[in-house]
Amino acid sequence: MPSRPVTNVPRQLTRRSVFEALLHRSPISRADLAKVTGLSKQTTSEVIDAFEQQGLVHPIGRTSGSVGRTAVLYELSRKGGHVLGIDLGARRLTVALADIAGRVLAEADEPTDSRGGAWALDQIARLSDRLARDNDTHPSRLRSIVLATPGVVNPKSGAIEMAPNIAGLGHLNVVGLLSEKLGSPVIFENDINLALLGEIWHGCAQNVANVAFLALGSGVGLGLFINGQLVRGA
Repeated sequence: MPSRPVTNVPRQLTRRSVFEALLHRSPISRADLAKVTGLSKQTTSEVIDAFEQQGLVHPIGRTSGSVGRTAVLYELSRKGGHVLGIDLGARRLTVALADIAGRVLAEADEPTDSRGGAWALDQIARLSDRLARDNDTHPSRLRSIVLATPGVVNPKSGAIEMAPNIAGLGHLNVVGLLSEKLGSPVIFENDINLALLGEIWHGCAQNVANVAFLALGSGVGLGLFINGQLVRGA
């Protein structure tokens, strides 16, 4: 059976592939974006036009030194919005505010509430709200919120399981409660997996296809990146 044409790629996936190419390869032209993502030039231009209207990207100049017509270069706009990263550890809770290009603007941290459960969720909401307020960030400016947590999310109950060092998370719909408290959907990911992806993006494992990340802390964790893909457990 022939593969489906690129034009049938779901819109959200198309936007994400262009955004990730801008994130990792800026400054970049529309033609090079099309090559990198595998999308048609028309589809790529439509996404860039939409991103410009939303304030997510802006032109920063033109190509030079090549024969023929020059091309406009684009990068993600620092004014395009903010993202919130939350690291819930057994001992400390850390929240970071960054722009959509990943540049950290501010951080705050404090000891994790030892009671865990609902108290820890209230603490996350309070610290996140304070950090956003202190940096004049309206909730509507938050494009994404990601929580790094020990254990894994149960997709049926929304509880975080296999996190014995933080009490009470296995008996609550953490996904629903925290999204409600922060007023926006929250993406949940295992903390070791996110640390591994961080090393691949900006750390010691850039441009490496196979990586193992071993974490020694309150517990022992292992993340694997094999043939360019994050490996998840059962």
